[in-house]
Amino acid sequence: MSNTILSVEDLHIIFRTYLGTVHALNGVYLEVGQGESVGLVGETGCGKSTLGLSIVRLLDESAKITKGRIIFNNESILDKSQEEMREIRRKYISLIFQDPTAALNPVYKIGDQIVEALQMSRSLKKGEAIEEGSKLLSMLGIPESKKVMEQYPHELSGGMRQRVMIAIALSKSPLLLIADEPTSNLDVTIQAQILELISELRKNTKMSLLLITHDMGIVAQVCEKVAVMYAGQVIEFGNVRDVFKSPLHPYTKGLLKVANLIGEKSRLESIPGTIPDLRNLPPGCLFSPRCPYKFSKCMQNRPSNIFVDKGRSVACWLLEYKVG
Repeated sequence: MSNTILSVEDLHIIFRTYLGTVHALNGVYLEVGQGESVGLVGETGCGKSTLGLSIVRLLDESAKITKGRIIFNNESILDKSQEEMREIRRKYISLIFQDPTAALNPVYKIGDQIVEALQMSRSLKKGEAIEEGSKLLSMLGIPESKKVMEQYPHELSGGMRQRVMIAIALSKSPLLLIADEPTSNLDVTIQAQILELISELRKNTKMSLLLITHDMGIVAQVCEKVAVMYAGQVIEFGNVRDVFKSPLHPYTKGLLKVANLIGEKSRLESIPGTIPDLRNLPPGCLFSPRCPYKFSKCMQNRPSNIFVDKGRSVACWLLEYKVG
């Protein structure tokens, strides 16, 4: 197994709101090896973006980490000062935000923002940074890239702003790239082009990738491993080929059917029910209210991760009897 660049251990995060305490993450375990690509999948509201933001310590003020550890490059992220975290974000971890409008500074030109990122991370002179920034934008399918660098974020379309965000993230040549739905606003042609560029960069620089997405097809195309999240927990983890070929958790099976990757190809599938209210979590397995295979133990006790093979884990009582 490759050296671990990121390790999340039993992470619990709550948000205090006027409607009550939201239990956003409920004991997350996750590992990303050096040079590995890991897909993080699950329904909207399951905690994927919260996990990504917690790794770079950019959570909202209402959030509180109540338990757990985040280890990046053999150092504890949660023990770092704000200045140390800014240095880590400048040089070692890049984050592609889901909403580029909120991430780009509206009062600075696109070129200024890309040049600043290049100069901070790679110590380039301004002229060199301008050329490199223009080249990056061109590689991401932006025509007349030098003209775009003279524009402000509000002058660009949503898809163009998303590509600018990706350019800024890739300009650092980070150890770890966290990409939160990086191609959601892009057409299929540009999406394929960007995913190919990210994959090529990984091969050339040994960069690790944590790809946050709801698209199982993209995970199959880009990632080596997959972590399936549900209600703030990673309930299945393993090699993409193993998980997609033989899913062990009922929720994973449901996601793959919804994505039309298993089962009858012409039949539209869905998972009955919804994610539980994170302010009032049910006892036992959090998926049990929706699970067609539940039995009494599922509704009484929450399962821990069972390691069924090297690098493969599942949090499901059904597996206890098969393994034990």
